[in-house]
Amino acid sequence: MKTVLITGSSRGIGLGLVKEYVKNGYKVVATCRDPETASDLKSTLAETNQPSAIALDVASDDSIFKAAEEVSKIVDSIDILINNAGVAAKNHPNDPAIGVDREDALRVYSTNVIGPLKVTEAFLPLLRKGNEKKVINISDTSGSISGASPSLISTTYAASKAALNMATRYQAFELENFIVVSIVPCWVNTESGQSGSSETPQPSFDDFAMKLFDTISKLKQSESSWFLNCNGSRCCF
Repeated sequence: MKTVLITGSSRGIGLGLVKEYVKNGYKVVATCRDPETASDLKSTLAETNQPSAIALDVASDDSIFKAAEEVSKIVDSIDILINNAGVAAKNHPNDPAIGVDREDALRVYSTNVIGPLKVTEAFLPLLRKGNEKKVINISDTSGSISGASPSLISTTYAASKAALNMATRYQAFELENFIVVSIVPCWVNTESGQSGSSETPQPSFDDFAMKLFDTISKLKQSESSWFLNCNGSRCCF
């Protein structure tokens, strides 16, 4: 049985991916900051005979490496790591470059950029033993510098995702036998995905989860270091 580890699994994108991978026969190692309060995640894992969620705060190195020790007691290898956990600025999506909050920006950068790097580092021994050897960093369309628009000013969050895309490329350079990509999930109604739109996001959440699972499943070695849409097409940096 293949194993996937997903960070930020308590809700939204992360929880959807947990359900999709369970449905497709994977052993799912789900992590989040506080598993005890993640009722939907707890019930999903219990009902499908999956391991209980592991506490992991991607903004804390101690938490990351402690989680890696706990996971190593549950599984012998990891095939896919999905770095999904992330945060937005306190005033997202109205976050102008002039007057940026330094402390808040550092909080976002620590979680969205350094977090995935340290999580990958901590779980690398288990990933090296896996068959698929895939590292997936969940990015955002706002991380495309060439696609930046004055219609949506989200400086801190967008800058963190652009930095994550660059970090992904360097991860790919170093991990030569791995497939390492950053992927934009389809727009969904999560806390960090709020953009002031009152329209129902398309496609549906179930469609999004299936598309993202399908794209990850079909990734090729030649695509390592790429920035992709959830349907597998290449995004512009």
